[in-house]
Amino acid sequence: MEEYKEFLKEASRRDHRKIGKDQELWFFDEISPGSCFFLPNGVRIYNALIDLMRGEYRKRGYQEVISPNVFSSKLWETSGHWDHYRENMFVWEIDKRMSALKAMNW
Repeated sequence: MEEYKEFLKEASRRDHRKIGKDQELWFFDEISPGSCFFLPNGVRIYNALIDLMRGEYRKRGYQEVISPNVFSSKLWETSGHWDHYRENMFVWEIDKRMSALKAMNW
């Protein structure tokens, strides 16, 4: 039990939400649950990571593509995600068709 308490204490010291707020990197707000709002310090780090990633793409001969963030439920049904994860997905109707937000999007 003591080990678990120490684990929780250490986890609270490493909480990215607190660290990000303390270092003025980002903040969270209920108007967009689960999404961070980057502040200037955070944007600088974010952009440096993107630049690093893009440099690695070029070095390795990859080309960057950008895909949509919202897909028809037909895609999720085909992939098998719809039956397993629908209740945890951001789902809504667009033009009388069910759609969902792409998960794990950076």
